[in-house]
Amino acid sequence: MTFALSPPFITSLISLLFLRLLYTAVAKSRKNAKFKSFALSNHCEPPPLQVDMLPYGIDRLAKFVTIKGDILDDFIAIRYYDTGYTHRFSGVSGEVVCTSDPQNIQAILALRFADFELGATRKENFAPLLGSGIFTSDGLEWEHSRAFLRPQFSREQISDLESAERHIVNLFRAIGPVAEGMWTKEVDLLELFYRFTLDTATEFLFGESTESQVAELSKKQGGGIDKDGPENQLKSSPKNPEPEMDFATAFTTAQDFLSWQLRFPSPLWPIIQLPIFSPYRRFSQALTIVHRFANKYVDIALKSAAKKPAMASFPPSSEKGGPRERFVMLEALAEKTQDRDQLRDQLLQILLAGRDTTASLLSWSFALLAQNPAIFSHLRSSILSTFGSAEPPDNSDNPITFTALKSCRPLSHFISEVLRLYPVLPCNFRVATHNTILPTGGGPDGKSPIAIREGQLVTYSVYVMHRRTDIWGEDAAEFKPERWEGRKAGWEYLPFNGGPRICLGRE
Repeated sequence: MTFALSPPFITSLISLLFLRLLYTAVAKSRKNAKFKSFALSNHCEPPPLQVDMLPYGIDRLAKFVTIKGDILDDFIAIRYYDTGYTHRFSGVSGEVVCTSDPQNIQAILALRFADFELGATRKENFAPLLGSGIFTSDGLEWEHSRAFLRPQFSREQISDLESAERHIVNLFRAIGPVAEGMWTKEVDLLELFYRFTLDTATEFLFGESTESQVAELSKKQGGGIDKDGPENQLKSSPKNPEPEMDFATAFTTAQDFLSWQLRFPSPLWPIIQLPIFSPYRRFSQALTIVHRFANKYVDIALKSAAKKPAMASFPPSSEKGGPRERFVMLEALAEKTQDRDQLRDQLLQILLAGRDTTASLLSWSFALLAQNPAIFSHLRSSILSTFGSAEPPDNSDNPITFTALKSCRPLSHFISEVLRLYPVLPCNFRVATHNTILPTGGGPDGKSPIAIREGQLVTYSVYVMHRRTDIWGEDAAEFKPERWEGRKAGWEYLPFNGGPRICLGRE
């Protein structure tokens, strides 16, 4: 059967197509004219342009996707140093502005908070793993998520250090015994810290730890992992040809895939997600394990909440001055909502933040202590003089409490300096919701305001800002905890973000 198209129909089709193209061109022209007028009326000038070899920065994008070295120093930071602390470049989807200026970052995160959002790209990228929650939402949805979670981060809830003691003992077991010369065998602390923080975070969030440290010790001793245990691993099978994976590995695998995918333009994601590619198959397997684990405890909490009368979210002490009930975030949240997906998504997002940030801080802390023996000796002496030692003959050590830790100034200065050089979130981005302004960085002298177009991507680097010599001095790249003596930081120091989205768990 054949179909013939009459000349009038073809003419009408071409006319409609032409009118559509004409409308798009006129609308774009008017939008550009409006933006230019906006920039001119606010005395804005563009920041320096980073010049790439190929159109739309294709060469830069290729390097960003394939780089295997230090992406912060060898790719991101060097572009700030070469082009300027605030600059722009041409990307596949438009011009991008990059900044490491405290004034601009303050405008993005606080003063002009309503002018920027996370954007659809982040939400679409992380939705398969994390769903919709506080770290992937904007507007009213974000406000609801933050209000939903904020009460669970009171000092009373997060200052219980006793629950972490068992996991610290497991960490020491994983490190191994002290050998000759008062040293343990060489170990990969990063992996151990990831498992330690996963164990503590899952116990706080779900009420039961993954016990990933114990599971890993058992594997190394030839005991394997209980497939019915809290790790919820999947075994290899004809339907599942990938190697077995425990929860800790699954969570890391899922994160790594999504972080890698985010380097590509979103139109390429459907190709990356084809089942013929092994990374995506591993991601799919990891996703099943992570969601199975979370759903298991959400269902338990919902059944428990349904049997309880309405009560406050905060667990009271059994008696005045008596021991306080263990706080479990999932149980508290389940008293507020019975939405299974919402509970799972919010807790997985908190787990992502709680595990990675703490593991990063611990890893860099130990690396810097190893590189700076004098600082290690001073910090150790300060801690011993404040809290004592559990070793004989000094068995009367002072209790380690949340308040006491906060009051130990040498420890506080040490942590602040670690987070300055190695912030847990070194780079971030926002998307403009409408035409807006950044206060500085434009023009030949870099002091003019910059006009930001609606829908334009703006990236900012706390990592670069924390190492600027014009802010921190010529020794900005050096590790010096003493620089914090008497120093009160402002927007030049943002280890926990700032403004309305400041980290709930920063304490």
